[in-house]
Amino acid sequence: MAHYRILSDEEIKAALADLPDWSVKAPNIEATFALKTFRDAIAFIVEIAIEAEVMNHHPEFHNSYNIVSFSFCTHDAGMKITDLDRFMAAFNSPSGHSGPPLRSAEKGGRRPLARGWRNGAAR
Repeated sequence: MAHYRILSDEEIKAALADLPDWSVKAPNIEATFALKTFRDAIAFIVEIAIEAEVMNHHPEFHNSYNIVSFSFCTHDAGMKITDLDRFMAAFNSPSGHSGPPLRSAEKGGRRPLARGWRNGAAR
């Protein structure tokens, strides 16, 4: 079992203020991203899966061609949102992601990234 801290409603609101692609849809936090290609979407899923395995905190996800949706809550905490969920949301977000260019599927527009591809693939 992973170590976690359940977040208060105020902490969730503050965390999501810094993660504009994410929203609460009880009992989860969730986001949907559009990537350039199907290959980019799958690479993104794999990158998140590796981090999730390291953290022992696994998302629910859905993929349709270049669209990827993630949702998180902590099952061990009784389906509550915890600091693990906040960390994984930040890791999945454009500012914390190192993979292919992301844009929010709901908001349109491309978002800048903090880092480039880990595997050196061209954008």
